[in-house]
Amino acid sequence: MRKRIENRVNYFKSHPAALLFFVQIAMLVMLPQLHGEQFTRLAMAIFGIISMLLAIVVVLRSQAMNYVAIALGVGAIGFTLGSMIDGFSGLLVYGMLLEGLLYFYTAVALIYYMLSDHDVTLDEMFAAGATFTLLGWAFTYFYLALQIVSPNAFTGLRDPDGPRNWIEMVFVSFTNLSATGSGDIIPLTPYARLLILLEQALGVGYVGVIVSRFIGLTLKGKSDEERRNQEAREDGKQS
Repeated sequence: MRKRIENRVNYFKSHPAALLFFVQIAMLVMLPQLHGEQFTRLAMAIFGIISMLLAIVVVLRSQAMNYVAIALGVGAIGFTLGSMIDGFSGLLVYGMLLEGLLYFYTAVALIYYMLSDHDVTLDEMFAAGATFTLLGWAFTYFYLALQIVSPNAFTGLRDPDGPRNWIEMVFVSFTNLSATGSGDIIPLTPYARLLILLEQALGVGYVGVIVSRFIGLTLKGKSDEERRNQEAREDGKQS
């Protein structure tokens, strides 16, 4: 049992994208259980800091520019904690924007990592899942920041004149990223519609490129293996 746990810990150390993926999924699973705006902000801030630290680790292990991820992460954590201390929404906007940019930058680094490899591995599968969740969370924070700046940017069937909460913004982000629609959340302002449009286009492009590439590499790997087996059989007949 102990050795199994040590093996898993060592795997996550060498494959931080897998741990980042599970942390992002845990954030999605726990979000509906959170009640109260202040408690939700505190819980999401804690999870966000953990996720940002893991995102920085992922970038540090890639070939991306490390100082960019570190600057974005430090700035996002600083502004987020500052907004919780003094309650100033302006700091929260900057924190959300920087956190969204950090997730987006990490997603780009993971995409570059996946495209630079020519074999489909388990680590790349986790990287693909982590990239998708990173993009979803990035746009979630962009939507939340936009709503603070422009309170009438979004409306919905429930409490149309009120602000959209965390779970609603996560919902609208992931539904648009997966190109399954925006549900009961409707963008009203031009900037809100532009963000929705960008996420939809990015989601369709990401799924199309990554999935088609994984399928192509898998088929190529099978054909290469069959060719090697055929050559081995021919060599055996000649000998």
